[in-house]
Amino acid sequence: MKKSFLGLLFGIVFLFGNIQVVKSEGILVNSGFITGNDYLNRINQRVDYLMGVADGMRLAPLFGASEIKMKWFEDCINRMPHTQLQAIVDKHLKDNPDKWKYPMHILAFQSLNKACPNSLINKNKR
Repeated sequence: MKKSFLGLLFGIVFLFGNIQVVKSEGILVNSGFITGNDYLNRINQRVDYLMGVADGMRLAPLFGASEIKMKWFEDCINRMPHTQLQAIVDKHLKDNPDKWKYPMHILAFQSLNKACPNSLINKNKR
């Protein structure tokens, strides 16, 4: 129950953070509350944060994202254990230390976008 609450809390943080604005592919994304450095320093809270980010991404249709645009994400994380989610993100950060200064929710999205076979960037490579 405690982990579910923490995941929900991190998801809310993910959705409503607005410190800076980052422009990516013509879409403005508000900066989150923590950076990659902050995430790496929170060893015991990483998986809770990532579950919250994933839950927050799953709310995208409430904000107008089409089910078609979200399909790659749902297909990717459906039945994915939280340990695998964390391994994907941690590997991306380990391989890209130059990105640790950026907002963590964007880094998590980039990690999954790169790792998921049907993601937006992987579809464009075909």
